[in-house]
Amino acid sequence: KKMKKILTTTVLAATLLTSLNAGDKFGDLTKDYLDITASTNVKKVIAQDPNTSKQTLELLTEDSNKEVRAFARENLK
Repeated sequence: KKMKKILTTTVLAATLLTSLNAGDKFGDLTKDYLDITASTNVKKVIAQDPNTSKQTLELLTEDSNKEVRAFARENLK
């Protein structure tokens, strides 16, 4: 479990560092990563970030967590 947390943190940090364009943040996250690896708390942060890419927000509108879905829908407006 600790290794998964470290991996998740590392992947998220790498994503943050490589996302330099506003509105395109987290644009390279895959559905598999969001469904399997990312924690609900990480997905909530991504769904609420005003610079998260539209593609990623659209993926999050189909998340299993209702709060993540709601945050993503709101951020798409």
